[in-house]
Amino acid sequence: MDDVRSSIGSLRDQLLDGLPARVQGMAEELILEWSAAVEAVPELARVATAEVIRLLRMAPAEREVTLRRRYARLHGEEPPEIGLLGARVPSPRKATG
Repeated sequence: MDDVRSSIGSLRDQLLDGLPARVQGMAEELILEWSAAVEAVPELARVATAEVIRLLRMAPAEREVTLRRRYARLHGEEPPEIGLLGARVPSPRKATG
């Protein structure tokens, strides 16, 4: 468990590099959520670490968009879209809102 925290912690600075301050705060909150999830379900450790590495491989602009989207979903601001036979269909809440 501590290995995962230190692994994610060591990648934290790289993850935040090149992001605006507001998005850095969003990323910090997501890291805390991932850490809490790993603490509750240790089997998620590899998934969380892989996700941080995947984000690191993105260009800063792409990483910013992805982090903003995930933060919005975490706070219920952006309902996920539902895929239907390969077509992207907005969720019912998005369609009526």
